[in-house]
Amino acid sequence: TKMLDVLNDDCQLAIIKCLNLTDQFALYEATEGYPNRLNSNITFAWEHQLCFELDGKSYDKFEEVPELLNIFLSSINATVQELKLEWVTIDILKRWESYTFCSMKALEYKLDDCNCDVDDANEAIKIIAKLFPGLRSVKPYGGFDCSHLPIWTQLRKLDLSEWSPSSVMEYSSVQEITKCLLLEELILSYYFEWPGIYDVVMVLPKLHTLSFSLKDDDLIFVNLLEKRGKEVHTIIFNDCIWEYKVPTLHKMSNLRHLTLLEDDGFTSEMLLELVADLKHLEQIDLVDCQLWTGEEELWRTVASCPSLRTLNISGMQLYENFFEFSRRVMDKTLNNRAQPLTLHCHNTGNYEELVS
Repeated sequence: TKMLDVLNDDCQLAIIKCLNLTDQFALYEATEGYPNRLNSNITFAWEHQLCFELDGKSYDKFEEVPELLNIFLSSINATVQELKLEWVTIDILKRWESYTFCSMKALEYKLDDCNCDVDDANEAIKIIAKLFPGLRSVKPYGGFDCSHLPIWTQLRKLDLSEWSPSSVMEYSSVQEITKCLLLEELILSYYFEWPGIYDVVMVLPKLHTLSFSLKDDDLIFVNLLEKRGKEVHTIIFNDCIWEYKVPTLHKMSNLRHLTLLEDDGFTSEMLLELVADLKHLEQIDLVDCQLWTGEEELWRTVASCPSLRTLNISGMQLYENFFEFSRRVMDKTLNNRAQPLTLHCHNTGNYEELVS
């Protein structure tokens, strides 16, 4: 610490920022009570750090040195914007209740299931809602009671992707999500049961991102497109687009960005028919799809979509006979376009043929 004390404040702060939180705690303890600037620079660094991740090591240190928790929380409570709390307990959260975190925008948390029953989980959510009233993004790991959602009047993102049937409590009161009128992004777990959430999705006025698994019920998706298809600007299909008829997919008339992941059941002719009627489509991503057998199919797809600006191909093997000796089809397609096209190829093999 004597060597560090001879450094100016900027150098000390640069070193402090390179340390993980556990090491920062250790350095604070080691320099506490000595006439040096390190202690004040550590708290200064905490005050100006916007994101923290706390885990079991952090909680153990707070148990070992209770006054360190108060110093830490009093340093961050006015400025911290993002927190990730891993395996947090109800007892730990209760020790935070004398502080208000007015700048907090995003929270991820996982309750300690080994020491947490349903009542504890409900109480934990109540404390979290009181501690962080201005949250714009929430991601719980485990169960979650949606009845507390209206407290967060500024909520923009609700990530329920980490729920599973083994959680200590199930999601309840899903209709409360409809009260989050500013909600823009909703991410649902694979285990989330439809059609219970369908009515919720239909009435959220600001929703622009929805992530979910359809399982075996493709009628839900068809109904979604029927009601709100024009609002879809970006969509990702993971080995499922082939389940839907092209006229159904055309309901997404304002689609800008289409991504297909491992959708080998979707043929080049189906893609051609789809993009030809998507007048605003600007980007196509094809990932691990063996869609085209020859170069002509690629350029026919490009020619059918004048609005296309970017075509990304990854994991599609362009074999030796994929490329044609003549550049006629490519030249005709590109010469007829009113705007440039960017083509990205990754892990396609045959790089020399591709470049030439």
